[in-house]
Amino acid sequence: GTNLQRPPCGADLCRVKGVLFNVAEDVVDETISEDAWDQALGVACLDGVYTSLGDYPDEDLAGIVAALSARTGLPTDEVLRHVGVHGYRHLVERQPDLVAGITDLGTLLHHLEDVIHPEVVKLHPNSSPPSFTVTDLAPSSWQVDYRSARHLCHLADGLIIGAANGFGTPCATELVRCVDLGADHCTLVVTLEP
Repeated sequence: GTNLQRPPCGADLCRVKGVLFNVAEDVVDETISEDAWDQALGVACLDGVYTSLGDYPDEDLAGIVAALSARTGLPTDEVLRHVGVHGYRHLVERQPDLVAGITDLGTLLHHLEDVIHPEVVKLHPNSSPPSFTVTDLAPSSWQVDYRSARHLCHLADGLIIGAANGFGTPCATELVRCVDLGADHCTLVVTLEP
């Protein structure tokens, strides 16, 4: 969801892995401008030192996203989706083991819980990755139920689109349920484009 100004939650849950900041910086440098990241850090009053193995308050991410939203004129949910769409490639370049042996979007979605998240926890032992439940709707359509304390369903949406593009099979996504609208979790319907 877009609720980046929610009340603070427990420190163990509301921390974002540094690799996501690194990926976001790569995307901003590549798609907005080379000075946009530093300017966003300045607006958010952040020093911007994010190591890939570190963990940082999600308020840092919220501040950067808000600054990028103000700069680009895009709503915060679109900034997050943009980072996901363009960031998937950078994430895979940084951590190729996350998708080793996976050759299509359906397999990736079905392996989020049993392959990718254990790999994330192995690489980042203190992480609390979001939870995904995937249900087949048709041979090339899935319902993805997303649960996370961070409310970053738009980032997840973008990452799914980026993954589909990476596999050469673009998809359409629809957010049909969102915590920001009172639901207990977010639900995306993902369908490969013909």
